[in-house]
Amino acid sequence: MCSSTTVKLDGLHPADYPIQRGQGIGAWSFLAAAFLVETIVWGFPNAYGDLLDAYFKEPALASQPSAQFLLPMIGTLTSGIMYCSAPLLKYLVYRYPHQRRAVMWAGAAISWASLLGASYANQVAVLLLCEGVLYAIGGGNLLDRFGTSGTLRVLAIVFAVLLLPALPFIRGRLPQAHITNAAPRRTGSGEAVTLGWMRNTGFRFLMLINTLQAFGYFVPIVWLPTFASDLNISVTNSSLTLALLNGASVVGRLITGTLSDHLDPWILALSSLMGACLTIFILWGLLRCSLSGIIAFGLVYGSIAGGWSSMWASFIRQVAKEDPQLFTTMTGYLMLSRGIGNVLSTPISTAFSKPNTGSVTPLKLGFDVGNGKIENIIIYAGTCFAGAVIIAGMGWGWDRARSSQRRN
Repeated sequence: MCSSTTVKLDGLHPADYPIQRGQGIGAWSFLAAAFLVETIVWGFPNAYGDLLDAYFKEPALASQPSAQFLLPMIGTLTSGIMYCSAPLLKYLVYRYPHQRRAVMWAGAAISWASLLGASYANQVAVLLLCEGVLYAIGGGNLLDRFGTSGTLRVLAIVFAVLLLPALPFIRGRLPQAHITNAAPRRTGSGEAVTLGWMRNTGFRFLMLINTLQAFGYFVPIVWLPTFASDLNISVTNSSLTLALLNGASVVGRLITGTLSDHLDPWILALSSLMGACLTIFILWGLLRCSLSGIIAFGLVYGSIAGGWSSMWASFIRQVAKEDPQLFTTMTGYLMLSRGIGNVLSTPISTAFSKPNTGSVTPLKLGFDVGNGKIENIIIYAGTCFAGAVIIAGMGWGWDRARSSQRRN
């Protein structure tokens, strides 16, 4: 803990202070609060598919011009904007750390207001602004009882009750006075850190793979509840399929993060991408349609594909070494590329979701659901992962060749 004396150490970076292991109530309260904030902040984009299915069933919304395009974009913009704004926000809160808490509280207020505003909206464009751009958090289990408007109001209350008490516990390790005038990080020779890391071939491969993975990863999250609804599965069970997918992704992140500390990240990436590709084509597209089949797909897909971002650290360490600022910067750019894939994946998949105008097809495979409505979406998502597998194979080959040259 800091003493009562206020000290400003100009020109020093927070990482220049010795890192101490977090202990006591402060460390544990920060961990608990951070867990709660992460859960609430990312809850809506990961569960928006439930709300999307409910919106499609409301004639007043579904019949509006461009509704079939704009409604799926709401959840995508929510997560996509958060991903894409990461590099800028990371720079701002790092360069001006004394504004960090003000930004945090302002974000919480905007999110709550957008939820409340969306609950009174009856125009698709207003919903897109409130839930997509200003951010919202949602859940499907309330839809049956309260409807979309009532659900958003309940979620606004939950947002305020759970998130606001947690924010005071989000405190940095260093005293505020120590980091108020933090200067840009410099090397041992006194030169400012450059963007030379952007010319690293391995990181370029990773950026491309990361973007392709995002183009495919978010497609099932958006469309799985609609897929279940086309099978006449109840709203509760439809929400269950998405909840299990998201729950499996949490487990997948833990497992993948552990494996990344011990295995070659390129091999781990190839395994994850190939597994996700096969899961989409086989479990979602080829197996017979049923609730149990959708649940099996969600569990397998979430556990395999959901842990992708947990591999970032093992790739970044090869370039950033022990530089925490560079590590944070590279993470921000990976979030940006993931956000680009996230935002663009929804309009692309929406364009592929046009129903087949031919004769009604018997429901034998996942490709047949909605009279062929989902077939092209499944093919698109699987193809994105297949492309990522090819690029990852090229990256692994480059890494092997580089390692061989070093040994020689």
